[in-house]
Amino acid sequence: MQKKYLNNKRLRYIFLMVTSQVVLTLFVGYWLSTQYDNEKQVFQKDLIQIWRSTVNDYNNKQMFINQIGPILLNPDTLHPEKIDLSHLGFHPDKKRALVRDMVQLINEYPEEVKHYTNYITQEYPYPKTDENIDLIINNTLKLHHRYGIRTNYYSYLNSNSDKIKKADLKLFQSMFTMRVKIKDSNINIEYLPKNKVLMPKESTIYLERYNKELKHREIAILFTNYYIYLLSVIAPQLLFALILLCLTGFALFFTYRGYVKQMKLNTLRSDFINNITHELKIPVATAKVALEALKKFGLQGDAATTEEYLNMVSREMERLDQLTERVLTHSVFESGSQEIKLEETDMNTFITEANQSLQILYAGQNATITCTTPPAPIKNYVDKVYLEGIIKNLVDNSLKYGGKGVSINIQLLEDKDGTFITVSDDGPGIKKEYTEKIFEKFFRVPTGNKHNIKGHGLGLSFAALLMKQHKGSITVSNLKEGGCRFILKFPKEVN
Repeated sequence: MQKKYLNNKRLRYIFLMVTSQVVLTLFVGYWLSTQYDNEKQVFQKDLIQIWRSTVNDYNNKQMFINQIGPILLNPDTLHPEKIDLSHLGFHPDKKRALVRDMVQLINEYPEEVKHYTNYITQEYPYPKTDENIDLIINNTLKLHHRYGIRTNYYSYLNSNSDKIKKADLKLFQSMFTMRVKIKDSNINIEYLPKNKVLMPKESTIYLERYNKELKHREIAILFTNYYIYLLSVIAPQLLFALILLCLTGFALFFTYRGYVKQMKLNTLRSDFINNITHELKIPVATAKVALEALKKFGLQGDAATTEEYLNMVSREMERLDQLTERVLTHSVFESGSQEIKLEETDMNTFITEANQSLQILYAGQNATITCTTPPAPIKNYVDKVYLEGIIKNLVDNSLKYGGKGVSINIQLLEDKDGTFITVSDDGPGIKKEYTEKIFEKFFRVPTGNKHNIKGHGLGLSFAALLMKQHKGSITVSNLKEGGCRFILKFPKEVN
C-alpha cells in the first residue's frame, strides 16, 4: 500500500515537472515567434527604405550619365549640338540655355563637381552623401525643375512618353540587388514583369507597384530564402531561449533526481528502523521474560534456574549494548570527531591471527575460511582493532548471503601501488546495480519488513569510513566464476 502511494506521488511529481517544462517551452516558443514576426516587419520596412534609397542613387547616376556627364566631356556653350541630349527632345534654344546654365554651375563649383563625379563613378553601393555632393544634386534638380526635366525613376519605369528615356531596368535591378545582398547574400530576389498576377502568401515578403493599365496593385519584387537572415537577427533571443530551457530542464532533472534519491533514502531509513526495531525488540522481550520468570520463580531457591535466567538476561543486554555501540560508533566516525590510531603492523602476522580468530568465531558454521599471505613480510600503518572489525564484517556478510558450504578466502598482497587485502567468496555475488550503493549509509537491498537476513545497512558504510581514514579505499567486484571480491587498498606511505 505504501509502495503504491509512493509511486502515485512520484507520478504526480513527474506530471507537474513535465507540465511546467511544456508550458515554459510553449511560452518561449510564442515569444520567439513574436520576435521573428517583429523582425520580419522590420525587414519589410528596411526593404522599402532600400528601394527608395536605390531609386535616389539610380536617379543621381542617370542624372550624371544623361546630363552632367555629357556636358563635362564637352562644356561648349557656343556649340551645344555637340552635346548628346537628344533624349530630352528640347528645342535647340532651350537646349542651348540648359547647357549654358549647367556649364555655369560646373564653373561655379569646380571642386564640388569633381567630388560629385568621383562619388557617382565609384563602385556601388555608394557611401552616404556629404554636403558638397548634396549641393551639386540640389542645384541640378533646380535646373531640371526649371526646364521641366523629369528625373524620377518611376517616370522612367512607367511612362511611355518618347520624350523620356526608358529606364535602365537591369542597372536598377543590379543596384537594388547589391544593396539587399549586403544584409544577407542568401536572400533570393525575383523581379516580376508587369501584368503578372501572383497571389502572395501571408508569410511572403514582397514589394508592390501600381499597375495603371489594370488599375490595381501587383507584386513587383518577391523575396525568398530570407529565413536564415531573420534567424541570425534573433540569434541572441534564440540563444537565451535555449539556455533558459536547458537550465530549467537541468534544474527539474536534478530536482527530480534529488527527490528520487530522498525517496530511496526514506525507504532505506524505514527499512532500517523496521529492522533495528525488530533487533531491539528481541533482546528486550527475552530479558523481560527472563526477569518475569525470576520474579515469579527466583525465590523458590532454584539456583541453577536463576543462574540460567540471569545468563540469558546478560547475553541479551550484551547484544543490545553491541547494537547501540555500532550505531553510535558509526555516527562518531561520520562526524569526523574521532580518528583511528595508526601503528606500524606486520600485515602477514595480523592476517594469520585474524584468520585464527575467525576460525574459532565461526567454528559451527557450514563454511570454509582460508587465508593466503606472501612469503615476504609486508608492513604498513593500520588500526588493527578497526581493520579486524572490517574483515570480520566482510566474512560475516559472506556467511549470511553466501549460503551453505560457502568458501571464503582472505588474501594479502602488495605491489608498487600499495598493500591490498581481499576477501573473496563463491556465493551468488551482488547485483550490478547495487555494487556502488552497498557502501551508502542504511543501504540494504530493499526487502520490506522481512527479517530473515539480519543487518542494519551500517557495516559496509562504516568500513568505507574507516578505509577513508586509512587514506585507502574499499571496492567490490563480481567474479566470473561466481561470488564476489572485496578489495581493501592501503597506501604505502601514510602522512
